[in-house]
Amino acid sequence: MNIHTPSSKKQDKYKTINLHGVLEGSGNADRLPTVLLVAHYDAMSGIPGLSYGADSNGSGAVALLELMRIFQRLFSSSNKPEYNIAFLLSGSAKLNYFGTKKWLEEMRESSKFPYLNQVESVICLDSIASQSSNLYIHISKPPKEGSANHQLIQHLKEAATEFGSSAEHIHKKIALAHSKLAWEHEQFAMSKMAGMTISSLENHKAPIRTSALDTRSSVTSQVLTQNIHVIGEAVARYIFSLSSNDSAKQVTVLDADLAVQRSMVKAWLDLLTSEPRAAQLLKPTSSLLISMEQAFQRYLQSVSRTTYTCDTRDPEFVLYDPVLDTMHVYRFVYAQCIISTLVVLVNKTSKTCLLFLNI
Repeated sequence: MNIHTPSSKKQDKYKTINLHGVLEGSGNADRLPTVLLVAHYDAMSGIPGLSYGADSNGSGAVALLELMRIFQRLFSSSNKPEYNIAFLLSGSAKLNYFGTKKWLEEMRESSKFPYLNQVESVICLDSIASQSSNLYIHISKPPKEGSANHQLIQHLKEAATEFGSSAEHIHKKIALAHSKLAWEHEQFAMSKMAGMTISSLENHKAPIRTSALDTRSSVTSQVLTQNIHVIGEAVARYIFSLSSNDSAKQVTVLDADLAVQRSMVKAWLDLLTSEPRAAQLLKPTSSLLISMEQAFQRYLQSVSRTTYTCDTRDPEFVLYDPVLDTMHVYRFVYAQCIISTLVVLVNKTSKTCLLFLNI
């Protein structure tokens, strides 16, 4: 066995890419209330070259892309809501949500995202395609009755029940003493923005979130399609101000032309899991990033790509090359040589002894 590994080199020029865009509602968009949908696209495992992250968080990215398509059709109709829906696809989330943190810092200091101050709720999508269709709504602070988060949680629970699954909320305070955040919405909560993370995972410590076994075969497009439908239906009911009463439960906003397309979900899931998505492997020119950016430009307005790098003097994290090495294993097969040698030995007692020696 021969293992040859070159010396590790620090990646000083590593870049994090984020994409954001918006669907503007009816009226003065800069003053309309806004719902922000967020998902990260990178993956992580102990082996960067095997970080395919089908569920964590390929499923969340697929959901965001499909909801963009659906709501673009909804907002193109004459019955446009008096709400904006903004979308953020973040990078380097597995590195303590670095992309989200930098995006928030930049948007607060610039006018690139004028809807930020109008955001009523941030909905983060993370690992929503496990074998179970049940959803968990992770929050850092119990919402006040009547608030945006409270209404959205109610709509999520009702929609989940109607479509044959369930949704329950889990309250977990932000562990400020820890250096690593549990869920992406906590990055927004620390900026005093109300939010939640929707996931099929009950606990942020679930091993699948950083596992090389989180591959395409571990998730099904059927479960993911249903969960996207539940989330999209809840958001649609909220922005159209459908009350949580018995009559509202008979209304399905996302049907017919607005229904979730399983073929689109499968296509995006196949694309996202076709290559490893460890943060250090995703370059700005990645074909995957380009494809997702094209989708943003097709469906959304005010699309922007933002790029961030670590402070070299005091970096939040450090990445090293190489991410993949080759181990050579040689198998030597020794041919068994049978050599028959006739040896004439000394005559003893008038008998000739013959010995066949096998080597």
